[in-house]
Amino acid sequence: MLSWARIREAAAAAAALALCSIPAPRARSQQPAARAPSAGAPGSTAAAVGDGEPSPAPFEDRAAFLSRRIEKIVAARAAQLPGARIGIEVADLASDRIVYTRDADGLYNIASNTKLVTAAAALALLGPDFRYYTALYGAEPDRRGVVSGDLYIRGRGDPTLGTSELYQLVRELRQNGVSRIEGGVVVDANYFDNRDLPPHFEEKPDDPAPYRAPIGATSLNFNAVTVSVRPAASGSGPSRVTVDPPNDYIEIDSRVRTVKKGRSRIRVESETTSDTMRFVLRGQLRRDDGVKLFRRRVSDPVLYLGTTLRGALERSGIEIGTRKVTSAEVPRHVTALAWRVSEPLAVLVRGLGKYSNNFMAEMMLKTIGAERRQDKSRPATWDDALTTVRTWLIDSIGWAADGFYYGNGSGLYASNQFSPRQIVRLLSVGYRDFRWGPDLVASLSIGGVDGTISRRMANGPAAGRVRAKTGTLDGVSTLSGYVATDGRAPLAFSIFVNGFSDQNADYARLLQNDVCEAMMPFLESGR
Repeated sequence: MLSWARIREAAAAAAALALCSIPAPRARSQQPAARAPSAGAPGSTAAAVGDGEPSPAPFEDRAAFLSRRIEKIVAARAAQLPGARIGIEVADLASDRIVYTRDADGLYNIASNTKLVTAAAALALLGPDFRYYTALYGAEPDRRGVVSGDLYIRGRGDPTLGTSELYQLVRELRQNGVSRIEGGVVVDANYFDNRDLPPHFEEKPDDPAPYRAPIGATSLNFNAVTVSVRPAASGSGPSRVTVDPPNDYIEIDSRVRTVKKGRSRIRVESETTSDTMRFVLRGQLRRDDGVKLFRRRVSDPVLYLGTTLRGALERSGIEIGTRKVTSAEVPRHVTALAWRVSEPLAVLVRGLGKYSNNFMAEMMLKTIGAERRQDKSRPATWDDALTTVRTWLIDSIGWAADGFYYGNGSGLYASNQFSPRQIVRLLSVGYRDFRWGPDLVASLSIGGVDGTISRRMANGPAAGRVRAKTGTLDGVSTLSGYVATDGRAPLAFSIFVNGFSDQNADYARLLQNDVCEAMMPFLESGR
């Protein structure tokens, strides 16, 4: 999983539309068919296409021609995707007309395309300028810099609080004259309720992967840690193992040895107790294999954050009276001693659109519930969040109340059911709503340039012209977004493929690429 610092760097770099190359898809059970021929030169009003037909200017003719092109693509790719369902809708936002449909009202598992819904709802309901606030609280320090009682940390759902941000809070505390905390560290996570796993995440309860990390109002590093295994300095013997960030919540039992020959094989297992999480590592690491990194979810966000904060305080020279980490609400009589404000939501949603971060999606969803719930006297629940978004989709986007299922914010597992028409409708409304739509468009990956489609459509006519969100699960591949040329409104599209075998996943993606490229003559000849 990418760090937030890496996400920010990559998002900034995306402004330079430098094109990169894409390798041929990896052969699996059979060789993928040749890609549909690309369109003629941009700007041509009668661009030549693969079957030799021109793309004439009138809308009806262009729409009919594009429909024939897509039908040919679907027919060719469907033969490589036996048993798969394929749903497509393409809408011309310049004329507000549907260009092509195929099973557009059918409900599909759309995987991480669900993040389009979550990002749009967050931008519309919270506002692009919404920021998260995290602070350290305690009694006013005396003249010696001593804070009587405990030090509290309270978050409001910031999904981007990382180790560097936590240490910056501690540096600020030190700069404000604090030298000792008489009590211990207390984590206030009461902005959200204590149901820390998003809906449907329990479908794979033993999965230690960081993409299904628990959610907490006061969380750190996407609630995951990195375990690094390095060869022994001498070239043989026990390998060196470290945990990032350093904390007392994670215990390491390493049985990995460095070897001169053979293949590196390392297995990581976890064991959880009431106050620790123990990683057991077994296997071997070849001495010339370098560093192996293992990213794992944590079980208790409160203890993870609290022990990391305590370690940061000690490393900065601030003494702690007790090493105990507890959870409680910040009392009214204390004051803010240091604080951090996140970047605006308009920037944060790029973590969803470009990098498909599950943790950020679920944190934003629950933040919607916290900010928009009627009863602010209690912690926010998943039901608060899901009900708020469902109501917005019905009232503001125009979806039928009984025509979809929104089960979590990330699209992980069998959690959501949407149709191509619904997602195209969402994209169409967003494109026309200047209050939040531009930030949704900016959050999407650019074909051949960045994010999850940085290596797709890189050398074809759609390179740099597609902004879209991917979705991938076993037997699920989706792509939704916009295709545009200069000087006109874009096409909005959704392409859903469900029910294929894993070895044919490349063909589902090639189908999506081909359809996007087939849209270019329609756009170029319609200006």
